[in-house]
Amino acid sequence: MEQVILSVEYEGRHLNVWKDNTQGYSRFYVTPLCILNTSLTTCIKDEYSDEHRHIFRFYVKLWDSSVAKTIQLALKHKNITAKASDILPLPMQMVRLGLGPDVTSQIYSSHHWRSHQDQPNILMFELYTRHESFCNKMLSDAKENVQTFLANTKLYFEFTMVVQQRAARNLNITGKTLIKSSTFSNLVNHYRMVYLTSKDMNTLARSILNVVAVEEEVTSNYIASEQEKQIIQELLGIFGEHKYNSNDLTKDEWNSVFWDDIFSRPDIQSEYSNDVLKYDETQNEFKYNATKDREFREKLENRKNTQRQGGKSKGFGFNWGAFGKN
Repeated sequence: MEQVILSVEYEGRHLNVWKDNTQGYSRFYVTPLCILNTSLTTCIKDEYSDEHRHIFRFYVKLWDSSVAKTIQLALKHKNITAKASDILPLPMQMVRLGLGPDVTSQIYSSHHWRSHQDQPNILMFELYTRHESFCNKMLSDAKENVQTFLANTKLYFEFTMVVQQRAARNLNITGKTLIKSSTFSNLVNHYRMVYLTSKDMNTLARSILNVVAVEEEVTSNYIASEQEKQIIQELLGIFGEHKYNSNDLTKDEWNSVFWDDIFSRPDIQSEYSNDVLKYDETQNEFKYNATKDREFREKLENRKNTQRQGGKSKGFGFNWGAFGKN
């Protein structure tokens, strides 16, 4: 902001102006307009994606010639002479659009950066929803009152530029990073192959991110962006490249599944039910066998102790409250 030479009011907002002399002559760069054009907004089915979804497509005007003339006149009042052709929007290299926090999960956007090398005056953006009815609602809301629509979706526009001084945030995720995470430490002494539930995968991703946040390199002038959710999703995508249906796991493979509470394992629950509960057809009810219950618990406890003595302690917990007696 200390480099801003002028701030000009334009259609109810202020545009900042920067001066650049690095090319041997003066150029002036201006804040992009970012005006949503509702007349070109459409809602269509995405025929080019494997995912069933609808596209809310809209166009954003970043620049037009009237802005350059307005800035040219304002500069003249400051006794600065400039050609309209030398007044340009900020030289954005990459751009992307995002949704604000707490916006309904029915809408999502792409987090990927897009090249802006050709510097178009109008950019096309897309939001996605799985339901055609909600896509049409977005279309109706945007055309009826664009300000309310923008307030509800909390859309924000991000861009990158090549500058002489750079602010950066380096996330270094290595094998050592994994080992330092608290969740991974519970798996160190586990079997060679480990199967994780979706919940445990999420916990592991967050645990890794917490370690990274402590060790990351951040320059003093870096402005943070709300990207924690994106980083976690990318980690989960890596962990989830090889998915297995629990119905296809063998008995030996079930022993390689990491469970914070081993008794919640489906195979353990099935085994427990078969041993402890017997169906009485004459009475049309299940009979509970306390002796079998005690034997089953002792067997599971012995298995746990054997694993500890064998140097493969898994940190498993037990919660017997769901079945039988405590």
